[in-house]
Amino acid sequence: MKKRQKIEVGCVGTLGALFLFAACTQNISLGRPYYEIYVEGEKIGCLPKSVDVDNLITQAKRRAMRDTKGYIYLTAQASYQMKNKLFEPMLSREEVEIQAAEKLKENKINDKISAYTVTTEDYSANFASEEEAKTFLEEVKNHTDGGSDFSVRFRKPAGYEGAFMADIQKETEELYGNDLFAGINAQLLDMEKEVFDEKNYQEKTGILAMDFADTVFGYENVVGKEELADTAAQVKEVTKEKETNTIYVVEAGDCLSIIAEKFETSVDSIMSLNELSGEDAPVYTDQELIVAVPRPDISLKVSQGIVYEENYEAEDQVIKNDGWYTNRREVRQEGAAGLRRVNDIVVSENGIEISRVTEHTQIITEAVPKIVEEGTIVPPSYIKPLGGGRFTSGFGSRWGRVHKGVDWATPIGTNVYASSGGTVSIAGAVRGYGYAVYINHPDGRQTRYGHLSKVLVSPGQHVEQGQSIALSGNTGRSTGPHVHFEILINGSQVNPLDYIR
Repeated sequence: MKKRQKIEVGCVGTLGALFLFAACTQNISLGRPYYEIYVEGEKIGCLPKSVDVDNLITQAKRRAMRDTKGYIYLTAQASYQMKNKLFEPMLSREEVEIQAAEKLKENKINDKISAYTVTTEDYSANFASEEEAKTFLEEVKNHTDGGSDFSVRFRKPAGYEGAFMADIQKETEELYGNDLFAGINAQLLDMEKEVFDEKNYQEKTGILAMDFADTVFGYENVVGKEELADTAAQVKEVTKEKETNTIYVVEAGDCLSIIAEKFETSVDSIMSLNELSGEDAPVYTDQELIVAVPRPDISLKVSQGIVYEENYEAEDQVIKNDGWYTNRREVRQEGAAGLRRVNDIVVSENGIEISRVTEHTQIITEAVPKIVEEGTIVPPSYIKPLGGGRFTSGFGSRWGRVHKGVDWATPIGTNVYASSGGTVSIAGAVRGYGYAVYINHPDGRQTRYGHLSKVLVSPGQHVEQGQSIALSGNTGRSTGPHVHFEILINGSQVNPLDYIR
């Protein structure tokens, strides 16, 4: 019995040694945790716990994409579980990565094909190749007058493999690096500082620059065959004008009909979009209105040089006279319009002008300026000659006669004030006015205050605006206690209410 036990013990020892030898030479699990790797639920192999499995799966996907030049659509899922079975064979990290990549490629969707997707903010379409995508944009460009002189260019942004940005450049030259309109604008700014040589100046005419109004972006893609676009059909679709709402900021001089004409829409459309009461509804400067603008899916922005002749007026020449009031202005020489030739740079989008810069003007006939002489002294102001009072009679026809002033009913003894500063010319009884005060003012005008009960100033006395000059009464030709007030210009009465502040 003892001999048999010794034999069994010897056998167990021999098997343990064999397992240990196999584990050391073939990397077999001895009960420690390890990872089992799967693709779509199918076991790929096992790896020690020390391996970064997430990174391995990422690298396997990259390998699969690289091996097929990126033209596969990976829907297969790679996963892993932790196990601790005995005697499970372990593979190397590279072996598992290669097998996982192969399995991922086997599970790609085979009816997907490579494509080039062209997108803007509001548009997207798939084309079979980069050449076809460029042809599509070329034909869109050629729908704009002058487009045949320009070509579409694909630029590859740094760090974006398989992507491109599309812009438009002149056929014969590379204008201003990567941004045509930035170059045009920089050129125009330089021209503002430039002194033009009239003899050698060359007018800028025709289409100077062209580009897409919105950012046109493209990238390599994988799509179903049925998702590929027909180039001709897409060109027809994207160049068709569709109404798109935009915000317009009202400018000085605008009305609804002018705005409608500017955007080739109707007054009714603007009224409806903005809930306005009628076609005569007022609009004000800087008001924001919603306007439906005909706009294709892909718009082009065009910079064009235009030349025209126009009449112009020279700025008035003003002679300042420090002895006159500012309300005195006399023409010493009449002006005459001149004629000039103008070269403008106009930027438009879908035929609608969005900006204009005058690059150069050439005088054909010099304008003659108007020469005027005007005063610099601020004229005196006029105020109501009493506080309170009830307005009872205005300036003009009354009882078959002309009433040459205005009346305020007020109790006898109310303070009467100088309507403006000046010198008292009359202070006392005046036929028809009763007790009255006349004041001459520096601007040549005169004020009169009638039917007073008491005069508080004397002829020749200087008074300030608002100074008390008399007390109201009921003297002279009067039907009740009141103040009669007149303003005279060049000796003739005018309506005081037109001058009282």
